[in-house]
This record gives sequence, structure tokens and C-alpha cells, in this order.
Amino acid sequence: EELRCVSEGPLDSDGNQCGGSVMWLQGDQQVPVVTGALASDDDPPGKLYTSVGGSSLVTLEGVGVRMGVADSIYTCQAVAPNSKGTSQQELNVTVLGDKTGNQTAYIRFSTNTSETRQLQGFPSNHYALAYYETQVLNRLTEDDVETQEFVSCATVPSRLEDTAKGWERVECRVEFICSSQLKGGCNDTQSAIGAVTSVDLKAVSGLVQNTSQAGAGFCNYEKVSTMSPDKGDYQWPETLNALQPESVSLPCSYNQLLLEYEISGNCSSGLFEEEEDENAMATRLCAGHLSWDPYGGKRCIEASAANLRILTKCRETTVDNAEETISRLNLILDQATSQEDQTSDNLELVADILTDTAHLLEEGLMVDQEFAENTVEIVDSLSEWPPEVVEEQGPQIVLSFETLSNALVAGLNGTDSVSIPRDGVTLTGIKNAIEEFVMNNGSSFVPTAPSNSTSNQTTDVDYRNMSRISLPPTVFNASMKQEVGVVYSYYSTSILFPLAGFNNTSGNCTDSTCFISSPVIAASVVSGDESLSITDTPGIVVELPLFDLGGLIANWSNETCSNTCPELTCNCSRAMCVSYNLTEDGRGDWTPEGCETIDDGTGVIQCNCTHLTNFAVLVNIDDRIENTCSNNFGLKLVSIIGASLSMVGLLLTIFTMTYFKKVRRKDASKFHVQLCVAMFFMMLVFVVGVDR
Repeated sequence: EELRCVSEGPLDSDGNQCGGSVMWLQGDQQVPVVTGALASDDDPPGKLYTSVGGSSLVTLEGVGVRMGVADSIYTCQAVAPNSKGTSQQELNVTVLGDKTGNQTAYIRFSTNTSETRQLQGFPSNHYALAYYETQVLNRLTEDDVETQEFVSCATVPSRLEDTAKGWERVECRVEFICSSQLKGGCNDTQSAIGAVTSVDLKAVSGLVQNTSQAGAGFCNYEKVSTMSPDKGDYQWPETLNALQPESVSLPCSYNQLLLEYEISGNCSSGLFEEEEDENAMATRLCAGHLSWDPYGGKRCIEASAANLRILTKCRETTVDNAEETISRLNLILDQATSQEDQTSDNLELVADILTDTAHLLEEGLMVDQEFAENTVEIVDSLSEWPPEVVEEQGPQIVLSFETLSNALVAGLNGTDSVSIPRDGVTLTGIKNAIEEFVMNNGSSFVPTAPSNSTSNQTTDVDYRNMSRISLPPTVFNASMKQEVGVVYSYYSTSILFPLAGFNNTSGNCTDSTCFISSPVIAASVVSGDESLSITDTPGIVVELPLFDLGGLIANWSNETCSNTCPELTCNCSRAMCVSYNLTEDGRGDWTPEGCETIDDGTGVIQCNCTHLTNFAVLVNIDDRIENTCSNNFGLKLVSIIGASLSMVGLLLTIFTMTYFKKVRRKDASKFHVQLCVAMFFMMLVFVVGVDR
């Protein structure tokens, strides 16, 4: 902060300021000064600085002293000659010490600093601020405030109304030194605020707008854009903190946007889930001087939710606007990265849009490359949503995606192909004559990574290059046309394919024991505008790598059951090939039917299947842990025989000690009987539960 004493010497006949002298006094003693520029942060305390042009400027750093001794009062005395002698102007400056109990108040006003400089002839804004300080100080003195005051003024962020008029906002901090008492007492904050509030600045030249606002502090005007989640832009007004925190409320941005759509009458009902959301408010607390608390608005709707509601309820998806709708949906989901954006309600709206778009194929909707890219990116974004959110709508989204993908490939010309790789989803389509597929011994697909992939190629396992699906030539015999298309899809996770109560021959699966432990790969054949149903066609080979579920799979030994467990039921399969049965109503579940599993211990599972759909590898952790296939039958047999003989011996001991009266009378025998009974039941539990 800077304290300044400005000499406003008289003007000569030519309008120039006359020269004069400036000196600093401490009491009656003159204090040496340094002539030149303002003090810098590197200059030591104890120096006073005199600038050219008849002004002396002193710099204080916070409440630390740069001028010299604390609690001293320095007088800046400017003497300038004129035709009638001399004129003198004095300003007392107090150097603050480290005192307790001081009271601080603030006053703010709007001013035209340029006008002030012009009227007063100041060379810079620093002089204008010093001028405001002296004016506030003088008016405190005029109001007979019985105390010593320290005034420091600085510019603060302008309000919107000030910016529109070209004004600046100035805040003056007034500290009342408690060596003299305020009328209400040194610790009476209200008295300090009242003293500042009473300052009348209307008559001060350059202060174009008076204000009665004064208090313990202000929170500045702020324009805040909320992010993650995006709940809108808010312009928080300059707020006075009088004696306690002040709460400020503003209408929620996107709630207001939805309300405008609802009032327009162009939207169906249901833009607001609850009536309270229509007038929801965002709140913020001005907790202290320059201290805004974080923004709060629990009922404020996120941008993604608002835009999805507008997209689904305020416009009907048609053949003419379907491409624009899908493009806008892709942009919305690209920004829906927070948990508050990724909700079941929002996902349901996304699924509705995709379903409506897929139904438009019957009305002549054409799917081109750009349309397909937006669709792939939509599904790619959804693959990063929480599994518990995606679970219900996942199959319906996959069904719509497959319908649109088939339409894309069906619309390809001649021998065209298309490939749209993304981090989470890859779509590849090939169209060719049946003879070409037969000559090439069928068709195969290995997914590729996008050029701008976000995965770490040095640390992440490349599951794409380890995944493969191969179709034999016999697959294409089902077509009655000369040209067919093949649609391949790859999903890096199975999040869109929930495991809904899968049961297999080795036991029940639960959420904690069964996992889809591989990527999902799919293939379909389109002939004309139809997707062919390929069943009972041997030779379809799928290769899928196993994920490492925290080491549970990687640490399993590669053992088989042949001749190792002849007397016990033993399930030794590390993994099981499964396919996803997807129905037209958007339901589905995994099944092992139609696929044979081959595990050679390399970490890549081969599935020999007879139909086309979505394929993956399922692992039942519980079965594998409980049914290890080590050759331990002999050890178990010896253990059971030994425990059984021990039980027989214990029974004989119990009979002997209870039947013969002579032995039974001894106290030690009673303890032995109790011990034998306990050991007998322990052995019994071991024999019964050894295989459980």
C-alpha cells in the first residue's frame, strides 16, 4: 500500500504549478528524505521518499513499517510560494504498530478516475488514489470521529453498471487506531462502520457516484463458469458484508433455460422432474472481506441434462433432422464427464434418441460416414459411464447401434469399406461380392487402435491385437444376393452387456464371482437391407484375451482334469466362451450355448462357435478357487481314514471311562471324557466338511 502527500502548489500566470519545498517532520524534527522514485520492495524501512513535482510519497507494506518507528506520527508539510507569501498544506500519516483491538471498516464508491486526474492535474492514477485517501480522511475528521484513522484506497473489480459507464470501483480501507477510543468503544465494530457510513463524498470532485455502503468488508463482483458438472454461468454481484456473512441467490442457469422452453409451449411435459426445480436457486455466501464461499446449487440442473431434455422433448426426431440430432447428442455426451451428468435419467434419454433414430431406417433414413462416426463416438462415451448406470439401458443401446451399423454397411457401394476406431468402440464394415469372400477363404477382423488413442501404449496391454474373429466361406451361403456386407464391432469392455443372472452347469454366478473377463467382439452379415441370421454354421473362430482381474486369472495354473480327479467332481475350466442373446425388445443375457471353449494356457481363449452375435469370455472365480485341480485325492483319503480311526478311539475311551464305576469316580476321568467328546465332534466336522 502507498501513502502519499501531494502538494497542490498555486499556479502562475501561465498556468504552471509553482515550485515549492516538501519536507517530512517527526514532531518538530525534520526527517531526511530520499529524492527520486517510489520506494521499491527491496528498499529498507526507515527511509522517506520525495518525488519530483512537489510531492512526497511514502510506501508501507501491509502493517509493516517502511518509514521508520511504529506508532509514530509523521507530518508531510508542503510549502509553496505565491504572490502573497506562502501557502501550507499538511497531512498527518500514522505508522501503524502491531496493536490489538483495532477496528477496520470499508467504503466503496464509483469514480471516474480520468476525470479526477484531469481536474486535479495528476500525472497518474496513483495520485488520484492518494487524493481519494485524503478526501475520505478529511471527511472523517469533519464528522468529529474521535480517533486516529488510517486510510488506504485501491481499485477493485468494477460492477457491470460501472463498466457500462466507464467508471472504476474504488475501495477505501479505514482502520481506527485504538490508542484513541471510538465513541462506542474500541471493540465496537458497529461504531467503526457507522463512522465510515457517515462519510459524505458527494462534494468531492471526481467521485461521480456517492455510496452509503460501508461495512466489515465486501465480496467483489465475479463472473463464474461452473465446470464438472457444468451448471451454467453466474454473475455474482458485489456484496456487502456488514456485520455477518451475507447470502446471495441467483436463478439456476439451465433451470431458467428449461423454463423458457416450457413457457414457449413447444415442448412436451416433463422438462422438470419436480416442481421445485422450476424456480431453483444457486446460492453463495459472502463470508468475509474478499471471501466468497464455494458455489452451491443442489437443485440446479446440469447442462447435459438440460440439453438432453430439450433434444428429446422439444423437437421430434425425423428423417430430415436425424443427422443433426445425432451430432448434437454426440457433443452433449462429450461434455458429460462428471458423475452428476452420468445418471440413469440422462442415459434413458440417450437410449430413446438412438431408438427413435434406428426406427427411422424404415422411413428411408440414410446412414453415411459422418452419421456413423457420431454414433460410434456416442457409444464410446457411454462405455465410460458407471456400470450401475448403464446396466439397464445397455442392451437397448447396443441393439440400436447394431441396427444403424448394419444400415451403414448395407448402403456401401461396390467393394467399399469403412473403419471407425475409437478407444472404447470400433466399427468396421466390408462390402464385397460373395465370390470374393469365398476366394479369400472367408473374412476375418482384428480391431485397430485409433491414431489419437489415449491409452498408454508402453504400460497398457494391447488387447486389440490379441482379439480376432474369423468367418468361414460357408457363412455367406445364406445370402441370395451377389453382394453381401460384413459388420464387425469391438468393445473394449462389457459395460453395455450386463451379466443378468447367468447360470451354467458348474454352479450359479453372482456379481462377486462371475466376470466377463475379455473384450467383446461381434460380427453380422447383411444382404441387401436385411441382417442375415447365421446359425448352425461351424467354423466360426473367435480369439479373445483374458483380462487380469487383479491377478486372479494370471496366477492360475494351466492344469487339466484328465485322470487327476477320478473319484471327485472337478471343474477345471479357467474360462468359458459365451455369446450375448439380444432380443428385439432390448433385453439380453450371456449364454454358453453354441460355442466350444479351448484354453491352451497362453492367456488367449479360442471359441469355436456356430452362430454370429456378440462374443466374450466369462470366468467364474468361485468355481475355480473352490475346485482346484491338483492331484490331492490320496492326501484326502489318508486324512479321512486317519480321522475316522481317531473317532473310533475316542468313542472307546468315552465308553470305558463312563461304564466302569471305579474309573468313573476319579475327577480326572470326568475331564478326560469332556475332552474326548470335544475332540470327537471336531474330527466329525473335519470329515464331513473336508470337500466343502
